Amino acid sequence: MLMLALGCGIGPNTARAASSGEVIFRVAGSEVTKLDLDHFQRTHRLGSVRRLRMPGAVIVAHTSDISATLASLKADPDVEWATIHRRVELADTLPNDPLFANQWQLRNTGQSGGTPGADIRAPAAWDLTTGSASVILAIIDTGTELTHPDLAGRIWVNAGEIPANGIDDDGNGFVDDVNGWNFYAENNNVGPVLGHGTNVAGLAGAASNNGIGVASPNWNSPLMILSCFAPEGFATEADLAEAIVYACNNGARIINGSWGTPGYSLVLRDAIAYAREKGVFLSIAAGNFHFDTDAHPYYPACFGFDNLLGVSGSTNRDEWIFNYGRATLGLSAPASGVYFARYPSTYGTGSGTSYAAPLVAGVGGLVLAREPLLDPLQLKYRLMGTADLVPGLSERSVSGGRLNAHAALSISDLGPPEPVQDLSADSIGPSGTILRWSAPPDTGGGPAAFYQLKIAPATDATTEALQQAYPVWKRPSQPGTTEWLLIPNLEPGTTYRVALRALDSAGNAAPFAYATFATPAAATVFDDPCDTTASAWIANGFELAGGDAHSGALSWQDSPGVQYTSGTVAMLTGGPFDVRPLVRPRLSFYLQHFFPNRFAEGDRLEVEASPDGGATWQRLRRFRASLSPLRRITLPLDEVPASPNLFIRFRVIADANQFVDDGVYLDDIRISEGANDVPYTEEVMVETVDFFGEVTTAPECHYTGNWAQDPGKSSAPRLEGGAALVVAAGTSEATARFTPFLPTDGIFRVYVTHGYAANATNVTWTVHHDGGSSTFLRNQQSGDAHRWHLLGEFVMRYGRDPARGSVELNAGTASGVQVTADAVRFELVQPFLGPSSVSHWEGYE
Repeated sequence: MLMLALGCGIGPNTARAASSGEVIFRVAGSEVTKLDLDHFQRTHRLGSVRRLRMPGAVIVAHTSDISATLASLKADPDVEWATIHRRVELADTLPNDPLFANQWQLRNTGQSGGTPGADIRAPAAWDLTTGSASVILAIIDTGTELTHPDLAGRIWVNAGEIPANGIDDDGNGFVDDVNGWNFYAENNNVGPVLGHGTNVAGLAGAASNNGIGVASPNWNSPLMILSCFAPEGFATEADLAEAIVYACNNGARIINGSWGTPGYSLVLRDAIAYAREKGVFLSIAAGNFHFDTDAHPYYPACFGFDNLLGVSGSTNRDEWIFNYGRATLGLSAPASGVYFARYPSTYGTGSGTSYAAPLVAGVGGLVLAREPLLDPLQLKYRLMGTADLVPGLSERSVSGGRLNAHAALSISDLGPPEPVQDLSADSIGPSGTILRWSAPPDTGGGPAAFYQLKIAPATDATTEALQQAYPVWKRPSQPGTTEWLLIPNLEPGTTYRVALRALDSAGNAAPFAYATFATPAAATVFDDPCDTTASAWIANGFELAGGDAHSGALSWQDSPGVQYTSGTVAMLTGGPFDVRPLVRPRLSFYLQHFFPNRFAEGDRLEVEASPDGGATWQRLRRFRASLSPLRRITLPLDEVPASPNLFIRFRVIADANQFVDDGVYLDDIRISEGANDVPYTEEVMVETVDFFGEVTTAPECHYTGNWAQDPGKSSAPRLEGGAALVVAAGTSEATARFTPFLPTDGIFRVYVTHGYAANATNVTWTVHHDGGSSTFLRNQQSGDAHRWHLLGEFVMRYGRDPARGSVELNAGTASGVQVTADAVRFELVQPFLGPSSVSHWEGYE
């Protein structure tokens, strides 16, 4: 039977939900007789049952334990299938707010040039619930305009506090905290210091269906207002942490945080851990720098807690905008030109992930209103697992999708996936391992939705006790498929314990599976823990100082305790080192750095090597923007001539503008053997122009013809370059060859991309691989710009080998206006490590 929910514009539909406590199943083979019904009722202890006109179909009403009933029916050989009975929606609940038509984020009909349906499916969600007054949303921000026409009446009221009597009536340590607290001013004035907090509150929970202004995802959750920001727009970590604790202690189920910092904050980490213990969920903005947060984390959005969801941005055409992270952020939500209640007492548009996070918080409140027993982990993965997967958001978050409120509320919950049964650490090297396991089935037999990983040295607290567990960006394969995951940049000579589990789209988690392994020691020619000044170093602008460090209490810093100055050049030079005994020498070090997060910013760290005692220098890598906390970096030295007189140099270079930051922290610097190790990365990208506007030259890129820079660069995931190279289509002598340094022998997927500068057809791409060369013709058009386009999978060799690991573009075959040489991506699909790799190699020849 189909239950119809007719939206009438005055609130959620009140028709009986066919999914509440009902199961439907089908008997195999024939009609169901009255005797058959009696048999099924007795055998499976069913409540009232009713036959449908469709042969063999039966509805079971008023089932108290749906999971048990389904399990029992599915185990019956006479039952063909059994499932929860769901209703089908005919129309949507629409609020009567006069400006609702402007709110594409809630219902996108193509207004303002958007793509119809590129929204959070709010009207369909409101058919199911408009929220509950028992689910409190805390808005930690700049205070809120309590008298805004669309916020008056929506603000939380502390029932234990008598207003304005100067007494802490409820004994929570705060006097007259009727609507929340101001942690910056240390008083109960939670009015607007800046307009940001009003905007955020309106997006999460503006009064809706009240004939005034706009609507919001959540019509009923009270908004607890916690102000932490100064009029200048900054807050302290301590005040924000205090606000989180207040929200947890005073009944909030969800916290919205539309703020962040590139620095790893220990006090915020512990406050979020406190919220986790209290069962409180946080929706946190990812930041607005258009950066990859996997490479440049932004906190607290990038913490790996079960109760925290980092939120990226999407446009009204379901394209990516602002910060993103394939491994560090959970999903995207509308963040560009969204329409909402604004300060002061008005309405309008705004952009930023500050406005994406409260949409997720509001929808989270809807889910908890409908399923109040969900814990934060279930809510997090429910929101991720029901996100709409769209091409423009692929690889921009773990889910790769955009928030879908209706799907989060209506997903069938049939139980968790099976646990992983055969987790093992394979191909263990001094600095990492490759995990392998068989993909477990979800309940019902299909693939699970996500994996979650914990890893720690076995000498530390047990893995089970780790508070942070990170989603794995690789999605589960079909059950029984052999999965693998590279875990690089571990410490040599250390025993590790790893935990892995699968989760489904409803947020159910399987038990963790565990494996323990030990990384062997590596042959080392230099190992400095940076706790005393080693004789190898010459410091010019660097100091060994206390502060952030990976081990011990000291690290090398260019500006201890202060920001560096404009125009700074600081150098830390070490040597000589004899690397001749090493087959594949590796430089590794722990790095944290803070440079201004701005486009066209020149401040950076350059890591260089010299084989001739400092006479000539070869750049190994550049680092820009921010990276925190200290992360182990591994750089191959294979292309530096083996020498007894190798020098290493770290250079901080600041441009002349006024923007400066905290600089660099270096610790635990080592030169060791990389042979017989696991790959130090599973993805290599080559861009023709880097972030600083410098054209990439040999050995990575080689060009023929007259290429010119163009700002119409691809913004495909994880690219950082500031421009691309272009040439007229059909220019016969114009070629560009991309030759990466590959981290292992193996099978690689090869992708190409282009930006809006391209306008050509029949561009020739030739992939040079171990089996020869393969040629492809591809078009470069604006409609498929800013995405990775797969050429295929190829066997390629370790290192930099133009004949067996490169890609060449030829513009001579192209027609149209101009061809772009932008970037090529090499993604490791299967590493060839050890004797077992021979069969893989033969299979691809």
